[in-house]
Formats: sequence, structure tokens, C-alpha cells
Amino acid sequence: MLAPGLGMLGYSIGGLAGGAVLGIIGYREGSMIFGVVCSLAFFVCGLVDSITIVLACIFVALFALGVVYLAAPGIIGRYFLEKKTFANQLS
Repeated sequence: MLAPGLGMLGYSIGGLAGGAVLGIIGYREGSMIFGVVCSLAFFVCGLVDSITIVLACIFVALFALGVVYLAAPGIIGRYFLEKKTFANQLS
């Protein structure tokens, strides 16, 4: 149960810290950068044998997912001027 707990902790911290990070680097760049970070962290999880590194990678991956999830409403709000509610429902 340590892995899901660390993952959700990373996701929560990513959601909390993501606003400040995305304010600095921007929504589109942030979602691309943290999307790559997330995929690399999950990739490393499959390559290593150390449980400590796997847990750290899960934390990093879900931290990045928290930031990417936070970027979605900002991107929708900026680029969809008409039918914004419909765009939010699709996302």
C-alpha cells in the first residue's frame, strides 16, 4: 500500500504546486514538459529492480500528472471561447 499512497501524495502535491509552476512556464509548455517527465518516470519503473527507485519514480510520475491535470482547465479556458462548458465536459 506504500506505492499508491506515495503516488497519491505526489499527485496532490503536483496539483498544489502546479499552479505556480504553470504560471511561470505556461500551460502548453508545462503540459508537454510534465507529460514527458511522467512517461520517463513510468519507463524507468519498468527498467529498475530497486523498490526504492520504483517508489520514487511513481511519486515523480504522479506529481507530473497532477501538474498536467491542472493545466487542462487553463488551456480550455484560453483556447475555447465558445462552448467552453462542452469543451470542459469532453476533457
